[in-house]
Amino acid sequence: MSMTWIDEEAYENMINALNNFMKQVTTHCDVMTKAADDCIENTQDPTAKSNGTKLATHIANIKAQYETVEKVIAALEKQLEKAREARRQAEAAAAANE
Repeated sequence: MSMTWIDEEAYENMINALNNFMKQVTTHCDVMTKAADDCIENTQDPTAKSNGTKLATHIANIKAQYETVEKVIAALEKQLEKAREARRQAEAAAAANE
């Protein structure tokens, strides 16, 4: 009897891609924040300060979405572990029947 399993590598790749996505977004948000801070400091421009505040709000909104991404990662990890456990049980049962 042949059994089809999930593509574990695809799950792992997606989990890694989502983790890398959050790291890259964090890095780029940090770069933008630093640039805005430098602009405010160097120009003392009220418009720059106002825009810096708006940018900080947008970045906070972006980072607030991390919770959703982390939930997706956790769900993928849970599905992957359940599939691995089912495979282990099926293999053990098959080996016992041999």
